[in-house]
Amino acid sequence: MSNDASRSTRPRVVTLLGFQERKLLQAELMGHDSQLRNFTPLRDRLVASGQDANAMYRQIQSRRDQVMGELKKLTPAPVRPDPGLGSVPRPGGSVLALPIAPVRFLPPDYGPWFGYSGTVQMGRASEGVDVIAQGKYPSSGSIYTVALNDTGGITFDGDLAVGPQEPPENQYDPTLQYFWLHNWTYFIPFPAPVVTSTFTYSFEVFVLANLFLFSGPATLMSFISVGEVANFVGDDIEANTDAGWPLVADLTQPGAYSAIYGPFMTVQRSFGVEAGQVPAVAVVLGVVSAQAMMSEVLFGFSQMPPNSISPGSFTRDHKQGIVHFNYNPISPEAHQ
Repeated sequence: MSNDASRSTRPRVVTLLGFQERKLLQAELMGHDSQLRNFTPLRDRLVASGQDANAMYRQIQSRRDQVMGELKKLTPAPVRPDPGLGSVPRPGGSVLALPIAPVRFLPPDYGPWFGYSGTVQMGRASEGVDVIAQGKYPSSGSIYTVALNDTGGITFDGDLAVGPQEPPENQYDPTLQYFWLHNWTYFIPFPAPVVTSTFTYSFEVFVLANLFLFSGPATLMSFISVGEVANFVGDDIEANTDAGWPLVADLTQPGAYSAIYGPFMTVQRSFGVEAGQVPAVAVVLGVVSAQAMMSEVLFGFSQMPPNSISPGSFTRDHKQGIVHFNYNPISPEAHQ
């Protein structure tokens, strides 16, 4: 997709300030963690090329610590709950299983006081950020969109390779990381509560990558970020909260024809919303490949199931893109 097309379809209400740099640092951190956790293949390659494997291990550790320090500087401070609005963290699970407050009529005006649960449907995703790998050695390919369906589903593809073709003599350096990143955004408004309430929403994400060929070291990842406002009035929503990594796959060993997927990841979050306000959530879903020199990740071809990201809480009739929500009223005594 061209840059002009991406700009024209990106919803202006979803902003990604500092997003790209933070996600790439997170991907590099995971890549180095993977290298250190499974160092034996790297050690064999380094020894075969006449290099000091122990020195390289320490070098990877040093770079990992440096990345961690840079990431801490970019990570937004967590938003503290407002106890007055009942903004409390919720554990994972079904939002529809949360209690619903019964109807009451409260003096002096005897207005109704109650909570409720429901669902909204995600729409078609919009293009977000596209990052192409750059570095000392030549690289090629991109993660690109194949299709976006009307209920939020994403199909993607790519062939990601880093040179050189021949191993450089005594110069194999696994600390050189190359990154491809592509993400998609959603804007999800919700109905307003009748009374001031704790608002809880949840959805699931499932990621499938069918790899035709891969050679490492490489780490394939998928991420979720969200941004939230208690009362949407048209301002931009910054997606600055990391909500999880539904897929983290270590592709250290060469392989082919491999279906890689993570478990269904549930995102469930809560915040306070005053009566009559319209809460809204920005969601960012993305894929990152972190690769060292002399690596390739080739996604599946037409005879395999498509590489896909399926968001939303799946219903019994297999509808995608369903987001559940629940309003739990704040104690009426607090408003009398």
